[in-house]
Amino acid sequence: MSLLEKLAKEHFAEGSDGVTVSRKPKFKESKPLSIREFLLSKKAQSATKKTLAICFFLERYDLLSEFNVADIEAGFRAAREQVPKNINDLVNKNVVQGFVMEAKHKRDGKKCWSLTNSGEIFVETGLK
Repeated sequence: MSLLEKLAKEHFAEGSDGVTVSRKPKFKESKPLSIREFLLSKKAQSATKKTLAICFFLERYDLLSEFNVADIEAGFRAAREQVPKNINDLVNKNVVQGFVMEAKHKRDGKKCWSLTNSGEIFVETGLK
């Protein structure tokens, strides 16, 4: 038996109807989760919760250890959501609730924040 025949035998099988099928399962390549899909999955209704969900997405999926107003604004735009007039106020509401904390560093002269453990858990459990 030739090498080609051995490989064909390993990877393909003939069905009962005479049709040759692959033994290897076909997996659909997954597309990365978009921020829009993420927000829809969380069903965030208020601007404060949407802001928190976007902050979570920035840390978890965009791998930002710290984020600032510009990052959050870009998140709203990427999600095709209306950008709130005062993002700082929404972040500060999340700070008061203990979901976000101020970071030590500034980036581009702007204050940065990061999620707290409570903030991560709150988003992971569906913003409830």
